[in-house]
Amino acid sequence: MDFMHKNSLEDKLFEISKKSKLFYYGSTAIAKYKNIKTKIYKILTDLNVASLAQIIPDLKFDNNYKSNCIYISNDGDIFSFYIEEIEEQDHFDYLKRISCDNPLFNFFYDLKEQKFYNISDINLRDKNTVTLDVENIHPEDLLDLALITSETDIFDFELVNSCDFSGISYQNLIYYIENILISKNPYNALVFLEESGILEDIFPFLNDLKGINQDRMLHPEGDVFQHTLNCFQYIKYPSLRLAYGLLLHDYGKSIPSKRKGFGEHSMIGANIIKKLLKTFNYDEKFIKEIEFLVNYHMVNSYFYRISDMDRKHIFDSNLGIDLVKLYKADTLGSIGKLDDYLNIVSNLKKDKNIASFK
Repeated sequence: MDFMHKNSLEDKLFEISKKSKLFYYGSTAIAKYKNIKTKIYKILTDLNVASLAQIIPDLKFDNNYKSNCIYISNDGDIFSFYIEEIEEQDHFDYLKRISCDNPLFNFFYDLKEQKFYNISDINLRDKNTVTLDVENIHPEDLLDLALITSETDIFDFELVNSCDFSGISYQNLIYYIENILISKNPYNALVFLEESGILEDIFPFLNDLKGINQDRMLHPEGDVFQHTLNCFQYIKYPSLRLAYGLLLHDYGKSIPSKRKGFGEHSMIGANIIKKLLKTFNYDEKFIKEIEFLVNYHMVNSYFYRISDMDRKHIFDSNLGIDLVKLYKADTLGSIGKLDDYLNIVSNLKKDKNIASFK
């Protein structure tokens, strides 16, 4: 436990652990306390306040904190004590719950097992525990934090510092990528990874979208990269193919076309999907589905002029449903007017030949 000073607070905490149940949990985010940047550590215990004060005489009581009492180290770091009765079998759920009321990126240390856990491990108990160094964040820990942001409505953080992304295993990278993309709030995680400086390491092709300007009347949100990320605000728990489709739907705009403007970007983008995703070793069927989503994502450009047979071929399937979801997110991620989307969905529901929208 390198964040504790040996023979001082650490010893006192171990003394507490002999008399009660005790769990650490802390933060890799930083906060300001009296204008000083500080790290925050929180301790959950069922030892009463009087007994706790005998072991740590310098405890302070502050109504501004949700904890019962706090200890401020010489370095300005804050140790908040939460005193409650703890059922052994419930401490994981408890830590998960109270972590939502505090700085977002929390971990805790189980004194009995002498292991660190982060909040992701509570949901993924088959995963190996991790040791967090709050000064030098390992890339997998950073991806854990991204995964946490993708499953919460909270989006407020400041990193201690960034990390070197090299060295993470391919298998682990795929695990994080896929779970982030299909999460409740993939937008949160993607923005977090971008601000952490590693999104382009995971998806190098997204860098090609930066600086490609669009008509501000249609895209007030900014360039193609900003638009792509913005679209993810409007999907929750997407299928993996939908998430990749949305991630790549406008990639064709980064490739020069013989025609003026972006009129051919859907087809151009679809033709390069296989090359862009080669690193991830997805099977041919999955790649074809993403190509389909990218190729047909401009639904309003063809919907009213194709035959009933073509309409059934494109939309009468789960893949067709994902296509319409992509179209909606694409619309909301730009000008935001859903009139065309609503008319198209209405037509699909009325079409007797299309069962998937009934």
